Amino acid sequence: MIAYRCKSCLWFDQQHESLKAIVPIAGRQEIGYCRKHRPSVFNVGQIFWGASPLMDSNDLCGEYRKDEGA
Repeated sequence: MIAYRCKSCLWFDQQHESLKAIVPIAGRQEIGYCRKHRPSVFNVGQIFWGASPLMDSNDLCGEYRKDEGA
């Protein structure tokens, strides 16, 4: 089994205030943001938004770094 999952990664953020609005819509408690890179910026009309990728806690990637504080 691969142990390098988002749930134990330094960059995984499940504490952000905006997740309280997303979790009821998605119906999942295991989601969070990947904070490894800066947020992506996109626009809708003249309004600009920034967002980090929304990840499942069981996802994995090549930039995993163990969270020593967890």
